Amino acid sequence: MKPDYVQQAVAPLAKRSAAEATAAARALFALTKPRLAFFTILTAIATYVATADGHGLLHACVTLFGVSCSAGGALSLNQWLERELDARMERTCQRPLPARQVSPRSALLFSASLSFIGILTLGTMVSTISAFLALTTILVYGFVYTPLKRRTRWATEIGALSGALPPLIGTAATGNPTAPIGVSLFSIILVWQMPHFYAIGWRYRADYRNAGFRLLSTRDDDGRKTARWTLGYSLALLALPVVLYGFGLAALPLLIAATLAGSDLTLAAFRFCRSKSEQSSKRLFFATIRYLPIALTGACIPY
Repeated sequence: MKPDYVQQAVAPLAKRSAAEATAAARALFALTKPRLAFFTILTAIATYVATADGHGLLHACVTLFGVSCSAGGALSLNQWLERELDARMERTCQRPLPARQVSPRSALLFSASLSFIGILTLGTMVSTISAFLALTTILVYGFVYTPLKRRTRWATEIGALSGALPPLIGTAATGNPTAPIGVSLFSIILVWQMPHFYAIGWRYRADYRNAGFRLLSTRDDDGRKTARWTLGYSLALLALPVVLYGFGLAALPLLIAATLAGSDLTLAAFRFCRSKSEQSSKRLFFATIRYLPIALTGACIPY
């Protein structure tokens, strides 16, 4: 047996090592922006389940793993690229990199590893098209949208492409990349991101201005332009399911669900246009949060 004094010396070190490992794991997990990653994964899996006729549980699990790694890789890459800018903003200064919970080198290695594993898994075990779409998502989000935020107010519209691709990844994983549900949700999410990000941009415009982002809200002192564009996109989102239904791309449950959620969102956008207050922008933000699960539920109801 070891002497008591040896055990007393080793025990604190073991506890500290375990605590440090746990903290490091939590920091790396936080790099993936779990809440945002969840919605990304959810849209891909929703379309996969809706079109995965004849595919087994193993294929579904492999697809889920590949999509999750790709999403985590894209989002952690964004945090690595914006680590210095995040340090300037109150809402992001406690993220793992600016808070020095993880080193930039470790974060980059983590992001690259997740991206590589995700794309490799999809490409070798699911489908080439799903892997290509996942790679496109990572590249557009990290190397197009992220730097453009400091150069043009149109970065939100351009970057929306990366956020809208996951539904197509889900249908591509089943061998049917142009399935109506994938095309419908791609179109809806593409437009949905505008009022969603405008609401965020207006609420945190001071933070974004300090970081040097050239978003619409940072150059719109009275909020009129932000409100008009938000309302315009909300009305477009309200009309889009009707158009998709007319072309046979959306089923009736999706039409009903998206119309109900779109009406709620449009009403919030009207209120935001009237007051542009903190309260109205917060209500608008939560209206956009409610929209997505309601629309996804309608899209997945058999018809």
